[in-house]
Amino acid sequence: SLHHNAPDDVSHQIELDLPRTHPELMAEEQRSLLRRVLNAYAARNAVIGYCQGMNFLAMVFVILGFPETTVFAGLCYIVEDLLPGCHGRSLEGYVRDASVLDVLVHHLLPEVHQQLDATDVSLNMLALDHFLSLMAGKWSFATVVRLWDFVLPEGSPAIFASFVALLELYFPKPAEIAAGGSEAAPACESPADVMDSFRRACLRGVTEDIDMVLLHARKWLDVIPQSLVDSLRAEIS
Repeated sequence: SLHHNAPDDVSHQIELDLPRTHPELMAEEQRSLLRRVLNAYAARNAVIGYCQGMNFLAMVFVILGFPETTVFAGLCYIVEDLLPGCHGRSLEGYVRDASVLDVLVHHLLPEVHQQLDATDVSLNMLALDHFLSLMAGKWSFATVVRLWDFVLPEGSPAIFASFVALLELYFPKPAEIAAGGSEAAPACESPADVMDSFRRACLRGVTEDIDMVLLHARKWLDVIPQSLVDSLRAEIS
């Protein structure tokens, strides 16, 4: 009955997002379950309420066939334990985690960090889907399940480690960016072009060889323990 207590404006936004949440993968009964879970969460946690991206998070558990109580618990785990504050109304937790990610990339992938600066690409924009929906709205469902099989048992560090792996493997190298420009201005791609190139490379890479991506993510997980994530989050907050 908790789902009846969600604020009207939140329920309205959820109704707008439901038809956009992989309608080809969900039957009407599953959409109804998703609606109840999202409204129940908004009623339970008024500070967060509902944020776009949470629909895709809950959707994964729904499509996998979990009962409603488990879908609700899974959503709570991701939103409150793995990504605390990331789905708040001002996304303050995400801004914090994007800063944590920036520190990690600076130390672990200095050449990529230099290239991010050189192309004026913001990690804030680049990592948004990875953190807010764990790619559930962007990658194929089978690929998302593989990512989640890695992330859910390992916790927050796996979210950072998997994105570091994607940057390592797929962020455009300087020569690739130069080759994409015109003869008159060989390095003139905009930040939006660079981000689009990265996202397309990621999608192609995870579709063709998700095992390799996860292998690299596990390598980075070894140097991104929970204690490091916690200390960086506390320092930046």
